[in-house]
Amino acid sequence: RRVHGESVNFCTVSFHFVLYFISYFELVMGDESPILLSPIRRPTSVEINALAYSKAILHCAKYPHKRVSGVFVSNRLSNQRSLTILDSIPLFHTSHGLAPPLEVALLQIDHYCRSNNLYMSGYYQANSQLDDVNPSLESYKIVDKLTENAPSNAPICLAIVDNTLMSMDCSEMALRFYRRDNSQRWIIADENFAQFEESKSRGTR
Repeated sequence: RRVHGESVNFCTVSFHFVLYFISYFELVMGDESPILLSPIRRPTSVEINALAYSKAILHCAKYPHKRVSGVFVSNRLSNQRSLTILDSIPLFHTSHGLAPPLEVALLQIDHYCRSNNLYMSGYYQANSQLDDVNPSLESYKIVDKLTENAPSNAPICLAIVDNTLMSMDCSEMALRFYRRDNSQRWIIADENFAQFEESKSRGTR
């Protein structure tokens, strides 16, 4: 199999699958505390462009009865506090996340990002229940992994899709961003934390 024009060694992939099954048990049986143990990388604000937002929302709209997930992508810049999301890459639309396929997907996305001076800057998830905007244990652990693998001091974000705000006119942002407080616990950010890229100059969401 080829990924972006480069051959993937079968033995290497097989070895990674062994590690992925180990990580599956770590993911499922790990600590249930939503405290992130990696170094704090809090963005002061988040901008998301139309492409990234549309892909995430359309992914959710295509599978309204399932839990949907994906990652955000940003430029690989150091010492950056304000996060600009350039693109989103859909991952899965299943009720339960499986570590081996997730690890393979993240490995391929990481290869793409490194080839284009980008990095995985966040994770989004839409829950299957209409009014559920709570991050899952899995989402905390995925963001933790993204933080460990991100460039030094690069900010990472977590977003949950508010299904009740999805509409044809997109009058209000349907993504609810979470941020880390001083104790490293995830809390929901205020409404001014995230903005559409084109509306920042007007001060609107």
